[in-house]
Amino acid sequence: MEEPSIFDEPFFPVSRRSLLPVFLKIYIWVGMVLSGILFLGAASLMPFRLLGGIRRWEVAVGLGAEIIWAGIMFAMTALLWFERKWAVRYNWVGAGLYALSLFFVLFMGEIKIPIFIVAVLTIPYWWMLYKIQDKWENEAV
Repeated sequence: MEEPSIFDEPFFPVSRRSLLPVFLKIYIWVGMVLSGILFLGAASLMPFRLLGGIRRWEVAVGLGAEIIWAGIMFAMTALLWFERKWAVRYNWVGAGLYALSLFFVLFMGEIKIPIFIVAVLTIPYWWMLYKIQDKWENEAV
């Protein structure tokens, strides 16, 4: 029997970013840009919205939630781009939080069409992550 050699298998390991389909790479960049816009928009509007009106605490809570969600969304996409091993699992946690917020909005009677449009638009993102999860966590370096 022959001894195994480094030339029997590819010498260079597979990078995680190379596992990402082009469509998923586009989703990642769009997610990073949109989360940045959401963060900057909410952060820049907060002082102006807090100055007027009687319901300042509601505005502060709403804008604070937008800022937190923008941070979560940016982390979900940036961690994938920077090839962290646990990024796909972090995305599943983010998906769970998003589903929880959808149910919360649904049961509170605040049904807004843009929320469900975003949910439908993210289905391909989650599906592509599901397809690459095993390779991402076990085969790539």
